[in-house]
Amino acid sequence: MAIIKSSSIHTRAIDEVTETPTTTSLQYPSGSFNHKIVFRIITKKGMEGAKTATKGSDKAKVEKLLNHTSNVIVLAHPNELTSSYSQNWDSGDGYYNTAGDKAMDANIDLFDMADTLGGSLLKQAIAGASRGIGSLILADDISLSQGVAINPFLGVSYKSPSLRTIEYSFPMQPKNRKEVEDCLAIIHAFKWHSSPEYAGNAFAKSSAKEAKEAGVEDTGMIEEFEGIIDKAILKYPDFFFMESYMGVEKNETIPRFGPAVCTNVSTNYSPQGLWRTFESGAPVNMLLSLSFQEMEIVTRERLKEGY
Repeated sequence: MAIIKSSSIHTRAIDEVTETPTTTSLQYPSGSFNHKIVFRIITKKGMEGAKTATKGSDKAKVEKLLNHTSNVIVLAHPNELTSSYSQNWDSGDGYYNTAGDKAMDANIDLFDMADTLGGSLLKQAIAGASRGIGSLILADDISLSQGVAINPFLGVSYKSPSLRTIEYSFPMQPKNRKEVEDCLAIIHAFKWHSSPEYAGNAFAKSSAKEAKEAGVEDTGMIEEFEGIIDKAILKYPDFFFMESYMGVEKNETIPRFGPAVCTNVSTNYSPQGLWRTFESGAPVNMLLSLSFQEMEIVTRERLKEGY
């Protein structure tokens, strides 16, 4: 890529990219493109406002949620996209269908059967099977001498689904001033919306007021206490909802994802292993990597809604 002259490129000033993002929509690359991922950002206040939609399908709840979108970021669809559905199961001895369970159901005395058939090994095997822990009953020396082992009747019990996670990697190669600004603004926006902030002086002033009303007259101590409380509480980061689009239509063949939290924002400013910049100092190549975790488990009901 040819280096763009400084006269034709302009990166945002530091104070511009560190202020609160106010742009309602950000996009890279510029111009029109067909396949895209649309990130909708919902604030904590927006999430609380959407709680009023407690009835109806998940789809109706999502539509209510998306009405509280504060920012939208549009990026070209990545070349790789994996959606994983994981389930948690526990395994162990004698979970189900043990010989002992079947014997009790049939009202059979297995030990009388063992006496009839003979053999201490058979008795121990039956004892283990009836408790589902036969491998613990049989002594190692007997097992070795007979060349057999007790069936532990391994089984599984269901616990829960795992929260879905998804990762994106977006290569960025800005070609002009606007795309440089867009790339930097998008990176900053993801970092901003995925980060918490101090709750502010509201808690601190309230606590200081209570201290004064309680008769504390040490102004210095109150100010110090106010400074500590000021940073004791963190406000939640924002939340995300992602959908795949083809042109202006949703790509219904790709599962929906969200609401979700952003767990990682990683930016590689030299993904090709070579440090190159425009004359303004802006990197020629960047790789934005994002990780998200969904906030709700996926059930058959949600699968019907396109998750």
